[in-house]
Amino acid sequence: MSIEEKVLSHIDSRREEIISFMQKLIQTQSITGDESKIGTLMAEEFKRDRLEVDIVEPAKNRVNVVAKYHGTGGGPRMMMYSHYDTLPGGDPDSWIHPAFSGEISDGYIWGRGACDNKLATCGLAMAFRTLRGLGVKLKGDIVFTMRVQESP
Repeated sequence: MSIEEKVLSHIDSRREEIISFMQKLIQTQSITGDESKIGTLMAEEFKRDRLEVDIVEPAKNRVNVVAKYHGTGGGPRMMMYSHYDTLPGGDPDSWIHPAFSGEISDGYIWGRGACDNKLATCGLAMAFRTLRGLGVKLKGDIVFTMRVQESP
């Protein structure tokens, strides 16, 4: 089996975990200005993955997470970035599916952050878990930077 087939098979075997994690991200409070809950969630998830975790709180309730994977040495360092803040839900009547439900309908997960940018947050965490689950040892380091806004 090729490495690509192994990766795809591993991802497919973790389908429910990935979907559940994405729903949890959408359901976790992260409105711009108060990202403490999602920051705490991501710090816990990265600690669960045995990464070195630093929390940077530039202002009250604005929690950035930096998580580090230390490779075996001799490889390049790579940074993986995502932001996890969202806009408020707005008028609940304007949503077909509640803004922070993570509801699945018509083959999609619905809610604030589903495509900007909790999708990337989920994808980066799950990609790392896939590598780890397949026993891949990287020479270089990975630094995950999850922050409160797209731009300063």
